[in-house]
Amino acid sequence: RRYLAKHLAWNAGTERTVVRDICCGAAPGMAEFFFAPDQAEGMNGLVPVVGFSRMSVKVTTLDIEVEALGLVPDLIKIDVVGEEWDVLRGAERTLALHRPTLFLSVHPDALSKLGIAPAQIEAWLKERGYGWQVIARDHEVHVVASPCGGSGA
Repeated sequence: RRYLAKHLAWNAGTERTVVRDICCGAAPGMAEFFFAPDQAEGMNGLVPVVGFSRMSVKVTTLDIEVEALGLVPDLIKIDVVGEEWDVLRGAERTLALHRPTLFLSVHPDALSKLGIAPAQIEAWLKERGYGWQVIARDHEVHVVASPCGGSGA
């Protein structure tokens, strides 16, 4: 969060961005968060990483956050190193109601630790009326998921 706050300040993004001290998932509760202390490490998250520190964190859903904060999102960026499907499932009402465009970083290696394939996420989104366009690949699959005309199309 400190690293994000610095970048927002450098890029005049603090007025347009809400940073919250929570994790999002499929359901509210508690979870173990794995992290490299004092590093903006790209593998920090809820998927276990050998050698990382861990701490208990509060988990909520995007649906709860959107409602609590009175948001009407038209764009959602998700880069959660293997927890992308859980975050999406916790945003199902938001996706149906507001139909935001999604920028997803899909992490095949981290997902495979959870027994999930990127194709499952793609199929889940398509069932909810979203198109899936891969815009880049490296150690992640970068996707724009846009609402198609009409629900379930």
